[in-house]
Amino acid sequence: MASPESPQRSPKTESHEVKKQVKPTPERSYEQTLGETVIDKMALAYNRSWADRHEKKAAAWKDKMDGIDLQNNALEESKKKLRP
Repeated sequence: MASPESPQRSPKTESHEVKKQVKPTPERSYEQTLGETVIDKMALAYNRSWADRHEKKAAAWKDKMDGIDLQNNALEESKKKLRP
């Protein structure tokens, strides 16, 4: 049983109180400066270029592997023709 000093609260009430405390204020949402905005956009652009570069490398490696696979298949076929 709960003591009179600490009344028992339901989880719904507690989460509602926490949401009230954490609720963003309009002042905070506009505090991002122009410099932070530029840095964020540069970071996004860098990450995109990094992803594009690695995607191109992966495509090049896949093309090489496909070429090797075709050569290997041609070699296997010629071996089968030579040894009936």
